[in-house]
Amino acid sequence: MNNRLTEAYISILKEELLMATGCTEPIAIAYCAAKMRDILGGEPERIEAEVSGNILKNVKSVIVPNTGGLKGINAAIAAGIIAGRAEKVLQVISYVTQEEHSRIREYMEVTPLAVSCSDNGRMLDIRLTGYRGGDSAMVHIANNHSNIIREERNGAVLMELPPSDSAEDNLQDKSVLNIEDIVRFADTVDVELVKPLLDNQIRCNSAIAEEGLRGDWGANVGRVLLSEFGSDIKNEARAYAADPTASTPLLSALAQARGISLPELVERVLAKADAFAVASGSIIGQRQALEDRLDACTTLEEVQGIVVDIVMPGGGEA
Repeated sequence: MNNRLTEAYISILKEELLMATGCTEPIAIAYCAAKMRDILGGEPERIEAEVSGNILKNVKSVIVPNTGGLKGINAAIAAGIIAGRAEKVLQVISYVTQEEHSRIREYMEVTPLAVSCSDNGRMLDIRLTGYRGGDSAMVHIANNHSNIIREERNGAVLMELPPSDSAEDNLQDKSVLNIEDIVRFADTVDVELVKPLLDNQIRCNSAIAEEGLRGDWGANVGRVLLSEFGSDIKNEARAYAADPTASTPLLSALAQARGISLPELVERVLAKADAFAVASGSIIGQRQALEDRLDACTTLEEVQGIVVDIVMPGGGEA
């Protein structure tokens, strides 16, 4: 692969692996609010929020992280205003103190905040305007969660990008993706170029997996499999296939000892387990068919006429 294509693929990875705290829609609102506060120079005394119908629907009942359980658009805006660190982008409220928890709730309860639904056809559209004394500030995010297309202060445009209706607005062109080049990139890229990205993913996903096995979260697929059937390699493999963040102590140790990757070992274990299941099912089915024929016999001759010929899937005798 040439350098330009490699750089494009790494850019796509960076965009797709961008860290976010919690559900991305309320986090995008919090990010927009934090940017608006910074431009305004302080906490707004009044706020107007125009958001697309999809944002309105998705944020309405979602708990905003690090707010003490608060839900909805107003909570996301208040969190961004009080505790948001805009330089963290979609991790804007990943660092919130206990003191800020109470301030977020208080700000949300006392600050006039008008929310309306925008009508521009975009699935993702967030426009926040804040007022403080005689000053105002506006930040507009569109099409993807961190894509700021316009900033204003007191009506003066500070930055503006040409608007579009594409979810890929201002992102790396993904028309460069194709199966052949994806495989080539995976096989040939200098690992050091992507190591920081992947290390961060491994660290976060491992922490999520450990918490998922400790607590009662979601459908608990991996946790239920391991608790009900124990930690043998087949069950660990199925837990990993259902949730790549599942804990796999036995498989991980085996993969390390054999010098192969965990996903490769999981694939091998599941392939053998599935092959065994198919063979077992076929043999058991043939045996049950013979039992049915035997039960239906009424004479010795009929019993003697039964030929036992168990065939393995794909040919060959059992």
